[in-house]
Amino acid sequence: MQNYTGHFRSFLKQGLHYGISRSLSLGIRSPRFNISSLAFSKEVSNALKNGLPLVALESTIITHGMPFPENQRMALEVENAVRKSGAVPATIAVIDGKCTIGLEESELQRLAKIGPLARKVSRRDLGYITSQKLNGGTTVASTMILAEKAGIDVFATGGIGGVHRGAETTMDISADLIELGRTRVGVVCAGVKSILDIGKTLEFLETQGVPVVTLGPENSSFPAFFSRESSFKSPMCLGSPEDVAALLHQNIKLNLQCGTLVAVPTPEECSLSYETMESFINLSLKRCEEQGIHGKDITPFLLGQLFHLTKGKSLSTNIDLVLNNARNAASISSSLVTRKQRNSFIPQNTSYIDVSEPFLKDTALLTPKILESSASKKPKVISIGSVSVDSVLTLDKNAHPSKLLGTSHPCRTTQAFGGVAHNIAVASSLIGVPTKLISCIGGDSVATTAIQSYLGKSSLQYKLIKKEDFSSCSYTAVNDHQGSLLLAGADMSIMERLTYKDVKETLDDSDYICFDGNISSSLMHDIAVHKRDGQKIIFEPTSGPKCVKILDVLKNSSVDYITPNLYELDILFEAIKQRGLCETDKWWETINSYGITSSYYTQIERLSKAAKFKELTENGILQKCLHILPFVKNIIIKLGSKGALLVSSDEIKGLLINSNSLCTPGKVVLKYYPVPDVIKKCINGSGTGDTFVGVLSALLSENRGMDDAINTAQKAAGMSLQSKASVSEEIRSLVSE
Repeated sequence: MQNYTGHFRSFLKQGLHYGISRSLSLGIRSPRFNISSLAFSKEVSNALKNGLPLVALESTIITHGMPFPENQRMALEVENAVRKSGAVPATIAVIDGKCTIGLEESELQRLAKIGPLARKVSRRDLGYITSQKLNGGTTVASTMILAEKAGIDVFATGGIGGVHRGAETTMDISADLIELGRTRVGVVCAGVKSILDIGKTLEFLETQGVPVVTLGPENSSFPAFFSRESSFKSPMCLGSPEDVAALLHQNIKLNLQCGTLVAVPTPEECSLSYETMESFINLSLKRCEEQGIHGKDITPFLLGQLFHLTKGKSLSTNIDLVLNNARNAASISSSLVTRKQRNSFIPQNTSYIDVSEPFLKDTALLTPKILESSASKKPKVISIGSVSVDSVLTLDKNAHPSKLLGTSHPCRTTQAFGGVAHNIAVASSLIGVPTKLISCIGGDSVATTAIQSYLGKSSLQYKLIKKEDFSSCSYTAVNDHQGSLLLAGADMSIMERLTYKDVKETLDDSDYICFDGNISSSLMHDIAVHKRDGQKIIFEPTSGPKCVKILDVLKNSSVDYITPNLYELDILFEAIKQRGLCETDKWWETINSYGITSSYYTQIERLSKAAKFKELTENGILQKCLHILPFVKNIIIKLGSKGALLVSSDEIKGLLINSNSLCTPGKVVLKYYPVPDVIKKCINGSGTGDTFVGVLSALLSENRGMDDAINTAQKAAGMSLQSKASVSEEIRSLVSE
């Protein structure tokens, strides 16, 4: 690194003096898989966004399994078998160096024509093939890797690789088995390819901790690819695809980081005799040894011999069993999706730390009912996220904080309509800016009826998408006798079901799009990717666990403003570090451009003292912001009773540089805004942050200066803090200021 890199490293180290732990300094670069490295077909992309069941399919069967055009015909037949069984096929391959999830028809034909000239891609080959922009057919191992990264739980193939016969001397063990031990995908197959050592393969899988289950009655034998049965008993047996889905679902909930091998016996009508096939295999192995064939040439030689000895039946059986596996995989995937929906369970992609996989997998399969208000003016601000029924319980002053749990306490209860996006929309509209709320409501219930009735009578513009099988949002807070939050519970899971299709037609005319952390990461991604020129995006993190949903969007620098509190800033900072996002050449290049020199340290100390904001140096707030700033140009931190802090690398209108601010040579601005003197008594803190963001969004959309927007937003937040409502009606009085 050059220029200011040394200064910045020193600055981070000096963060130790400012109260940052050693874990926050720059560490060793740790590679992470980037979801932008994947390309999705239109069919698969739509399925992921709308929660449809998916089945991954490998592509070495296309490139190395049979000649053109039989390979293309076979691939299309397998895909159609998946569709007819109620799921969406996702054939995976590497096309011109791009890991592609789901092939368009032209891509599939091209790959089929290339055939064996394409590379065979396993785990070890992925980096090389993609870096060299080559074409490749994915093996079981690499298909599992890419399926997991894309958020696909079920994968269908013919048979897996395993321990080769004679492996005690050759050490020839397929990478498929290693991948099954570390990648959480259900692999549906006809067992181990019978030319391999089935017994040793089962032993190896047991050592790897891989569940091996045969789809069949109790005490079934493990299938031998061409044959329904073998001489080896299956470790586990399950009687139906639904039972297999239950097993996969439980493994996800337990966060077990391994695959599951689901062996499906070959259909009776095409099954070959196990004893006969064993004799043919032994004969072929003997010929192989006699002719001096070894290494990677053994498998194609053996398959060729079996084709000759069975008079072509081995190939027809191979095709039939692949189709059978595809159909069963589709049934398992459909059942798994239904099970997730029923249990309202959203899996986490722990390969990232996060929160949620890059694309959410729900099952909102019913056509949503849309309830939309009429409007005379096009909205300048759109707020996307939750609208809820909020209950606030304020405890009696005699309730001791150490004795709150395990019993009931006297309290005062107030109920109101809330939700982060709702509160933001209300605050923005009270400032006089046309604003529209986009949210979800559930099936018929007291909460749903109340929300519909309330919005129907209000002046707020809204669009509600009804998801019949889910509950409307609700929020319950427990405050101490002074109104400060002690504990809260929020049921916002329905918001994960909101899709880009639900919202896209409404977004075009707005200047500012604000969304909360309750929506899915895939919707955040789609909104950011499709925003038009000139549109601004504001992300309100909502909570610590939810704020990390934005990471994949931040990598593309598609968000203009982010408004965390200190807790959310800490969570976001740690998440960015754990993903290795602040260790790239691009990140360092941006940091260099900020022009951070050693004199900056003295200026920070000066600012901290002048603003009477010692937390700036004690808690390392600035260091954390500078880690995040290359991904979002404006960070506005809500400091509660301490005010607000702006850290920006943007060209900002209406910003006065004074004793509460400083600016680097690279035009990074830091400005502290003390809390205005309007707060007399805290009554309800549940909507103050939302009020701040709503008023900020409204004033920025009106081209008001940043100082004006933040100061007015703080005043509005103070009014809500002193109101029983989540958003105070008194905000209207700020319009004339």
